[in-house]
Amino acid sequence: MASDGSRVSLAIVIPAYNEERWLPATVTRLQESLRHLSIDDAEVEIAVVDNASDDSTAAVATKLGCRVVREPVRGIARARNAGARATAAQTLFFVDADTILPLEAVAKVCEVMRSGSYAGGAFIADYQPEKRMLRLYHEAWARYAAKRNMTQGVAQFCDREFFTRLGGYDTSLHMGEDNDFFWRLTAAAADRGLGVYVDPVLRVLPSTRRLDQWPVWRTLLWTNPWTIKLFRRSSRFWRHWYGDRTPR
Repeated sequence: MASDGSRVSLAIVIPAYNEERWLPATVTRLQESLRHLSIDDAEVEIAVVDNASDDSTAAVATKLGCRVVREPVRGIARARNAGARATAAQTLFFVDADTILPLEAVAKVCEVMRSGSYAGGAFIADYQPEKRMLRLYHEAWARYAAKRNMTQGVAQFCDREFFTRLGGYDTSLHMGEDNDFFWRLTAAAADRGLGVYVDPVLRVLPSTRRLDQWPVWRTLLWTNPWTIKLFRRSSRFWRHWYGDRTPR
């Protein structure tokens, strides 16, 4: 944690499986976000973790000027952890490959971590699916998540010391690994007299491709808190969520 006004060293880690179509928009917005930093704010690296893709994800990332990290074993927790291990930055910012961040996001991460008051934080995901029922459902989910101190891995950040101490994301969890990490981070931060930061204003826009293409019942089943709790360690149950038949 940089509490003395020094520059923040920041690694933006993007886990990516077959994201050649979505990655350019995400990285381009991140690069635009970097222009909101002053030259003294941070040293920033963008690392795309190619998680056993069979498309041109790695080539697209290279063309965009990103560092490419390989993780041959499928799993978003594994991919995030691999990206963290491959970088040396003190602050880790995990961003999903199909997520658009506000232009102020990177500057906000640097500001928060430079304060020395926080072990990490997150930005809230603002889903905007085409189906009105699912928009209402996600509004209810957001209220529930706020009460439970739940944030999603689409945009979480933390100090490397805490990430290492916690062992990163739990690779035995195939869903809810992001909330599990954030809860553990919150507890570890409190033990050190620190907080975790959840931005009250800025929102990130994840892709709604699953929500728009799948039937409503399937979304309601697979994103239900009880479903996640019961099956979060079952790779078989979530194979279509992360698998080859995932809408792209």
